[in-house]
Amino acid sequence: VRLDASQLLRTVGSLVSLLFIGIFTALVTPFQCNSHPNGRMTIQQYASVFCNLRDAHLQMFVIGAVACLMPLSFLAVCIWIIHLELPKRLLRADATYCRACSFLWLRFRPGGERFVIFMQVRNALMVLCPLLPSVSVKLVVLNMLLYVSLIAMTVSQPWRVPASNVLDTLLHVGLLVVLYMASLFAGHDVDGASLVQATAISLFFLVMMVVAVAVAILYGFGLYLVRQNRKPWRFFISHHKRAVGSFARLLKIQLQQRGSAFNVFLDTDNLRDLTELFNFVRDTETLIILASPGIMGRKWCVGEV
Repeated sequence: VRLDASQLLRTVGSLVSLLFIGIFTALVTPFQCNSHPNGRMTIQQYASVFCNLRDAHLQMFVIGAVACLMPLSFLAVCIWIIHLELPKRLLRADATYCRACSFLWLRFRPGGERFVIFMQVRNALMVLCPLLPSVSVKLVVLNMLLYVSLIAMTVSQPWRVPASNVLDTLLHVGLLVVLYMASLFAGHDVDGASLVQATAISLFFLVMMVVAVAVAILYGFGLYLVRQNRKPWRFFISHHKRAVGSFARLLKIQLQQRGSAFNVFLDTDNLRDLTELFNFVRDTETLIILASPGIMGRKWCVGEV
């Protein structure tokens, strides 16, 4: 069996991206200590191990410090791939490179690739938040990260599917409400009624977030089934406007005169956002290429093909 290096890279990259927070959280465990009334400190997840940089804790500390280089190296490689290497490869039309590293930007619209870097840096900072000294500082930093992330996501609208941008907004708002409820009682003694009320509000928003994710999954699955049976566009006309723009317009008119089933996509009529162009190509049954001289020199026409 021949090993496909491109597919292997996509698989490993997808797994690391998906499990990035979980892996990083496990690796910083030796650095998270709880203090006790007697002045001694133990590891949060392992109460029998003292935080004294001796014996078992020293071994865990060294192993954790070395192992943390793995997610940080992955983050550095992501920055190098997207910020430095991707523009060069796009100029050379290196399809092999784009397929091999597609696990980074496949979920995002064209032009939204750099949001991957922002998201990974945000996730890394959120993992490091529990290492901060006090609960109040942790909550403030987490709130700041989520607010910055919400603003960045709302402004850039990075996800390929518009419904994903709405879902991401709802999840951000839900998490901010839960954090706000926690910050009201952090470090304070509260009565039972207030605690029950805050817990109920937090649970409500957590349930709403789960429901929103479930609805988004069902919506995506339903949309997939619909598009499997019938795509919204019958024809997509790929052309170079300067050379055959008038002929493309005439062709669309002639096709539409054959009946309502002959709906035709023409970018000058139907395209509102250039970043959605390739989605329309995927949603078309038949691609019509008007092969005028120089069409293969137009990057958007090449991308459509």
